[in-house]
Amino acid sequence: MFLTSADISAGAAIGWIVFAVILVIPHFQLWKRTGHSGLWGLLILIPVVNIAMLWALAIKRWPVDKAHNAPR
Repeated sequence: MFLTSADISAGAAIGWIVFAVILVIPHFQLWKRTGHSGLWGLLILIPVVNIAMLWALAIKRWPVDKAHNAPR
């Protein structure tokens, strides 16, 4: 049996959806931990914006950092 272009397209679509889910779920959780909406995790799917988003996560203060720097 030979694969048709429709079979290949369906397989590619499923592959891209799985790839997107694997990327978005961890980033959704990261943004929630920083006190933002988890929907910011969708930005990981946009080229160039995803790199800026990761830099923003690396540079910004996290709630854990604020707890460590709180006066006692």
